[in-house]
Amino acid sequence: MDRSGNGIYRQRVNRPSGVLPAKTPEWVSESPLADGVPVSLIKQVMSSHTPIVLTPRRNAPNLSSQIDLRPQASILIPVFEEVGMANMILTRRSSSLRTHAGEVSFPGGKVEEGETVEQAAVREAYEEIGLDPSVIEIEGRLVSSSTMSSFMSLVAIVATIPKPGSYRLNSSEVEKVFSFPISYLFKPHVHCVELWPLSEGGQFEMHFFDFGDDLVWGATARIMYEFMRTMSEASVAQ
Repeated sequence: MDRSGNGIYRQRVNRPSGVLPAKTPEWVSESPLADGVPVSLIKQVMSSHTPIVLTPRRNAPNLSSQIDLRPQASILIPVFEEVGMANMILTRRSSSLRTHAGEVSFPGGKVEEGETVEQAAVREAYEEIGLDPSVIEIEGRLVSSSTMSSFMSLVAIVATIPKPGSYRLNSSEVEKVFSFPISYLFKPHVHCVELWPLSEGGQFEMHFFDFGDDLVWGATARIMYEFMRTMSEASVAQ
């Protein structure tokens, strides 16, 4: 995988100097979920899941007091069943957006005054790709994550939906929507991780997922990785 994003992927990653390679954990390739992820497992896990509090920092000193974990944005992780196994939905952001143009992400955005994070995630999914709020079943909060570029708290909400027949894209925000079997994330050479340096010292993990001509990285990739880890640990424990 050319993790720089140059020449192969639509997304360009400006990698800093001092990046170190890190080994993808063995559980990724050894997970039984590489053969398929049942929707029933996701529902079971999320019914009793305690949200994971994440920051993008690793071995970074004296940063925890700077993180504001009040929900400021939320995203929806839409999951549906096809051929007996779980599939996940992602979007590619419009190339005309001022920030994160062309990046791959989940539907989501700012939590408005008076909204819960769940309500915000459902609203954004409807506004961005036309998911009918009435068929969205909230399964639970996966993580509360501080984004890489700021200390904004981003809450990831897992939801199950019927298989969409079609999508209605808001072209000012979304260029493309696509879905894939979640088992794909466990396949060889799909996931990799690097250690990126921090100017204040320490390192943080940068995750990447290869989707052909799309490269998923940043906060979206971190959330996908934690989803994989949570489900894999549960499947092994059963």
